[in-house]
Amino acid sequence: MFGIKMNKEEFANMQRMFPGFSTEMFGFSKEEYEELKLRGDVRREPITKDEVCKLTFPLIFGNFGCKIDLDKAEREVWEWINGVTDYVKNDPKYDIIAELNLKKYLAKAHILLGTIYAYKDEYVKSAYHFMTGIKTHSVNLNMPYSDFIKYVLDQLDNLQIEDAKLSGCGFELDKPMGFMGGDFLDARSAMEIIPDMEGKNGEVIVAFRGRTKMFGLLNRIGSTSSEKVSNILDMYQTYIIDKDYNIKRATIYFNGYFNRNSEREVRLANGFKFNHLGRAWVLYKEVE
Repeated sequence: MFGIKMNKEEFANMQRMFPGFSTEMFGFSKEEYEELKLRGDVRREPITKDEVCKLTFPLIFGNFGCKIDLDKAEREVWEWINGVTDYVKNDPKYDIIAELNLKKYLAKAHILLGTIYAYKDEYVKSAYHFMTGIKTHSVNLNMPYSDFIKYVLDQLDNLQIEDAKLSGCGFELDKPMGFMGGDFLDARSAMEIIPDMEGKNGEVIVAFRGRTKMFGLLNRIGSTSSEKVSNILDMYQTYIIDKDYNIKRATIYFNGYFNRNSEREVRLANGFKFNHLGRAWVLYKEVE
């Protein structure tokens, strides 16, 4: 695979030979697929999330002689997501822990949706679900899958994307997000904090810090100053996608200066909170 330029055709060829996120489908035979399909489609027996994945990949890539049917794959994954979500949220004991567990449980479903929408040439939808899935930190993706996600996210740069008209903390020069100010600069903090924010109404920031590279867009585009803030501010550019799949390009103003004696308190951008499955909320203390 070294030296291969990743695209949809190359990735499809790989998935027809070795379908799956990592090794969970290695050795999965046509006979096992037919038996699983009989259980799920005909007998309507309960099947696990990994078995749902095994039924879905052939609908995307045509494994085992299966006819490719992206519409059916999309419909079945959404039925899975909605069914599990309704069941969990209707539990009287539903709380923040249940919500976090639900996100992790549905991570693979979102990776599947990201894959389906990529092959439907709906890159914004694909990016939204890929980001939702990988930001749970609970899917072990192999290198080809990671490269494919990066390929899809790179396609956003070819779209005509408008600048977001956002206001409040983080989106106005005189109201930066980040630290409260001080004499010490943490130049890396923005790259840790911004990707780990999530919208309170389902918005997704299209930036993710992987172990070896950044996925999506988060560029420092310069520095500026404000009459109301004593420190120099950094300006970052990223994409934000809302739950209705509207994508905008956002400029974020970030104060990277802090007081050494502080508790690393940070203000987050207006309308956003920490993703508690990431690392930033452990490293920093959110304040209003």
